[in-house]
Amino acid sequence: MQIQWTSQYNLGITMIDDQHKWLVDLYNKIDNAKSRNQPAEILGTYMKGLIHYTRFHFNAEENELKRIDYKQFVEHKASHEKFITKINEFLNEFSQGNEDVVQYVLDFLKNWLLNHIMHEDKKYVPFMKTSSNSMAFQAAARPLQTTI
Repeated sequence: MQIQWTSQYNLGITMIDDQHKWLVDLYNKIDNAKSRNQPAEILGTYMKGLIHYTRFHFNAEENELKRIDYKQFVEHKASHEKFITKINEFLNEFSQGNEDVVQYVLDFLKNWLLNHIMHEDKKYVPFMKTSSNSMAFQAAARPLQTTI
């Protein structure tokens, strides 16, 4: 089931909102490819893109959180690391020929991503908006040029 991006997911931080939208788009591409019974190579390409882009996003977000000296940084980073570990486990299973794992990826990603945005990411927004050190508010984010 596709994720429809709505304003409730916006943090009001252009750079991070754009990255979250990109992750939702990757989720939707995986979901679409699975529902159309696309070959494993296509699903694998999207799943590898998911892990690469997620690492990019987490790195960008964590750099901002460090920059503003976010007090819950360690916990937030640990949540990211658990996510990466789980997605890597799914990707390893997929690489070993278990195409059924794609549904687990979709279920896990949808639940984790939307809950993380709504509950964890929203916690740092007030700190980022009031911090003069936050790069996210110093300039508008450039459009993403990443392709998969």
